[in-house]
Amino acid sequence: MSLIAHYLHKWKIRLGIFFVLICIWPIQTWVISLMSHDALTPYEINLTLPLSDELNQQYGLSASSHIESVFVSGSFSDWHPDDAYYQMRANGDNQWQFTLPLHHGDIEYKLVLQVKGEQDPIWILDPYNPNTSVNPWGNKNSLIEVADWPKIALITQLLTFALIGSFYYFAYLSPYSIGCCI
Repeated sequence: MSLIAHYLHKWKIRLGIFFVLICIWPIQTWVISLMSHDALTPYEINLTLPLSDELNQQYGLSASSHIESVFVSGSFSDWHPDDAYYQMRANGDNQWQFTLPLHHGDIEYKLVLQVKGEQDPIWILDPYNPNTSVNPWGNKNSLIEVADWPKIALITQLLTFALIGSFYYFAYLSPYSIGCCI
């Protein structure tokens, strides 16, 4: 193989790698925009009453307990047990529903049951959300984790840009910098 053929072969490989790196950028942007759109979709909280016998025993409820209202309380409402904005809507017989708007980060919450004849409300975990976290008092809260997609997008785009720049320096500029320093 002649020196010129060898030189052109190296440049074909370098141009191919550079082209692949450039193509990663729009694909990465498309994937991030697709995932970030779904991440901030409001979260549906549903509760069907009566609770199972196991949950009734766990929270000290009886099968005949009459639930007057249900609230969603959490880090977003400073844990107020009766904020009218976060009151779940009765949706048929023994069905309660609330659409929780989401923001980036970890969202901790509990459902607050106002039981007829009880002075204090009963705080329960969301029975349909298996994700929990332990609060500072050792109790559990239901947990929703929402990724911070703008930060993830910025970091991945900066890393991709740095990778493209590094390869550009290696493939195109390094032969010139080595020759000028000798």
